[in-house]
Amino acid sequence: MNLLLTLHLLEDRLAFPQGSFSSEGVPSFDIDNFSDDLTVGTAIKAIQQSGKVAVLINADFHGSLGAILKVLNTLARVKNPVLLIHNGGHPIIQNMLKRFDARSVLNDQPIEEARRQVLAFFNLPT
Repeated sequence: MNLLLTLHLLEDRLAFPQGSFSSEGVPSFDIDNFSDDLTVGTAIKAIQQSGKVAVLINADFHGSLGAILKVLNTLARVKNPVLLIHNGGHPIIQNMLKRFDARSVLNDQPIEEARRQVLAFFNLPT
């Protein structure tokens, strides 16, 4: 199983995240920095059970990572292929992404380019 995971850094708990997409045939999961422990635990379990994980990080807000920190730490420990697309330039996330293979990290990709990269990563038609 492959997984498309979208991480949103939101300034306000009631903000509506933008910049995610889904791909037919690939399960997707969205969380944000305000997500509860059950939601984060489910995301971590999905990561651990996936063959490949593509992660879109929308970090327009540069505040606390909250629940996202636990997910990023989990991603850094998995052995399966991971693609990370970081949009927004959050300084802590940029520092954490240094733990990953530089070839698997993309920064500031327009949503259509990010979608194309994810589909190619999963070997799906674009």
